[in-house]
Amino acid sequence: MALWGKRDRYSITGTANAVLGSATVTGNAAAIFTTEIEGRDSLYINGTHVKVESVTAANTLTLSTAWPSANASAQTIFGQDSPKDIQFDDIANIYGVDLTEAQVVANRAKGLNTPGWVRYKTYTDMHGVTRHKAESLVVMRSMTQAVASDSEDTVAADS
Repeated sequence: MALWGKRDRYSITGTANAVLGSATVTGNAAAIFTTEIEGRDSLYINGTHVKVESVTAANTLTLSTAWPSANASAQTIFGQDSPKDIQFDDIANIYGVDLTEAQVVANRAKGLNTPGWVRYKTYTDMHGVTRHKAESLVVMRSMTQAVASDSEDTVAADS
């Protein structure tokens, strides 16, 4: 995959198990991590977002940090092509905005008006006014949005 991927969030074949405090995630026999995700990409299991350090086998991968949530067993898994040069603590602020999302009026009002990878933060200024800060990191003509309902929809709505 390229330094910046085209997939905001996508399904990964098989299911996965993660144990609180362990940096190893194991997939079931159907998992094919070696062709579907790579180191420094993001992984979503049961609503928890983590960074992949490396893929060690077709059904085993190592996380950058220990699994932070309760044990997850036989969970559906999703991947996200992630910028390879962004620090993990900032990854939660990076969103893949597809062309449809870039046209949504509510997204445009937040500054999310260009398809591609965008760093987005919201904050309250000293006058109590909510402000939006959107920085286009990589502008792309097309961004694949394979999952219709995902966690980033609270920031970049699909419609």
